[in-house]
Amino acid sequence: MCADITESSPIAISNHFDIVFAADVLFHIIEDKRFERAISSMASRLKVDGWLIVSDIFPQQTVQSATHVRLRSYSDYYQIFLKHKLSIVQIEPIFAILQPPPIKSHLAWWNAYAFIWKLEQRVIKNSFLDQNG
Repeated sequence: MCADITESSPIAISNHFDIVFAADVLFHIIEDKRFERAISSMASRLKVDGWLIVSDIFPQQTVQSATHVRLRSYSDYYQIFLKHKLSIVQIEPIFAILQPPPIKSHLAWWNAYAFIWKLEQRVIKNSFLDQNG
């Protein structure tokens, strides 16, 4: 299946999927109206109690970091999700090393996570070097 999710009705399927997954793609939709249509389109494809899984960076403020990249804040996602009856259930820090936390109150936890991740990487690297000379 191939379609542009920013179009009004790219696929005549609704309430069909348990999971819709958008991995590192939504930040390439730089126009706000098209972005909201994409969220609406994905939400309409979900079954009741379905999951929309989004992989994005969620900076503290929305920024246009390149001509083809618009990083939307947690707050922007929250407002658009609310409008389409979606909720944010969990945020996993997959970009903890590259980006600051999306919510300022999580800064201490985020920094601790980044420290542990870096330490773990150092241990793995040293272990590899010890085994392979």
